[in-house]
Amino acid sequence: METDASLIVLISILAIAIVGFLSYSFVSNKIKRDRIMKHKKAMKELEERSLAEFCARVNIVIENNKEMLNKFVVSIGFIKMSDINLIAKYSLEHFMKHEKVVESFINNPYKTTDIFIDNLSELVQSKSNLWDKKNSKNLEYFRDLQSFLQNYEDPKIADLYKQSQEKYSQFFQNLVSDLNFGKIDIDKFKNEIIAYDEQISALEKSIETKPLTKKEQIIEKFKSLLIWKR
Repeated sequence: METDASLIVLISILAIAIVGFLSYSFVSNKIKRDRIMKHKKAMKELEERSLAEFCARVNIVIENNKEMLNKFVVSIGFIKMSDINLIAKYSLEHFMKHEKVVESFINNPYKTTDIFIDNLSELVQSKSNLWDKKNSKNLEYFRDLQSFLQNYEDPKIADLYKQSQEKYSQFFQNLVSDLNFGKIDIDKFKNEIIAYDEQISALEKSIETKPLTKKEQIIEKFKSLLIWKR
């Protein structure tokens, strides 16, 4: 009898242990899946935002390059043909190295395609005064992508494209104008486009880490109440 009782206790303990292990495994796997899904969603949102921001920038460089080539006259102004090529090259190279682009399109484990980076890379590797002849497919890709993003299903992405276009266009045109009038040289141009993003990145990080004031906390709470009521 004692042996039977001990056996029953042992089996009961073993059964409880198995059920506990299976329950733990189920919960643990569910938590892991939820984390992966959240991370995947966050990366998708980052990819969409980066696509809007940097497609806008690339198209500004493309349009500016075309305009400069149409207006270019030898020996007039400070900009040489080699400068026009370098303006495009330095700008696009910088975009490819930008932390947002790297995180969204190169190091993103959930990326669905390399088409954005591939097209950007092909433009970088070619002289911009030959784009119309050698890179027509790449130019067409960015034109089509622009149209797609301007009419994107998520209005926030469409708005971001417009805002990025307006903001970067003003900065870029001013920089090219300074180069054209001899206020800066091509090396200074390269440094300025890098410094521009360093300043923006520093500002974004300071906003993310800066604690909210009491007034800002009240405003945010009020906003959340409005959203909840909707």
